[in-house]
Amino acid sequence: MLSLLTTLLACQPPPASPSLQAVDVSVPLETALAACVANGDGDCALDSILVRGALTARSCERVPVGRARSECFFLAAEASGEIAVGHGLCDRAGEFSRDCHFHLWQAELLALRPGAEERPNPHPEAAAAMARHRPYLSAIDAGYERRFWSWYWGAWWQQQPSRSSEECGALAAPLDAECARWHGEAMGWLDGRR
Repeated sequence: MLSLLTTLLACQPPPASPSLQAVDVSVPLETALAACVANGDGDCALDSILVRGALTARSCERVPVGRARSECFFLAAEASGEIAVGHGLCDRAGEFSRDCHFHLWQAELLALRPGAEERPNPHPEAAAAMARHRPYLSAIDAGYERRFWSWYWGAWWQQQPSRSSEECGALAAPLDAECARWHGEAMGWLDGRR
């Protein structure tokens, strides 16, 4: 009987490693996270959260302190869909905090598709977006407004048939003057994206 039990136990597969449990969606999140955390493996913990679509501030708090935890909060900020919540999560994104804050306003701005044919004048929407993000960015980036409008006009110029400042003349006042004013910085933004 003992030899039969020994044979049966020997044929059992070894328990899955925490890394395998992390990506095995049949393993409950709590079980996978506990195994990852017990090994101090932040990447494993983050993978277990991402593969299950369980990206929340609460789940990020379970990731061991370090780069993976910072990344978790950055990703949760992007996924939040709310400006205040997103910027609050960016504050918790450690080494990625500044980039996280920047990414939130940049994503919203570029989604407006300035200069695209179907979006002839998203300027009022862009101004509103800038104002919504300003309270969260003015303390970490003194040049926020300049950077925002450089991105806006750079994205606008990216959609134009030529890069000549004469394109600004097709815009109604006062946008024509603003376009001309930002032309140089917008060209710098475009050059930096190549």
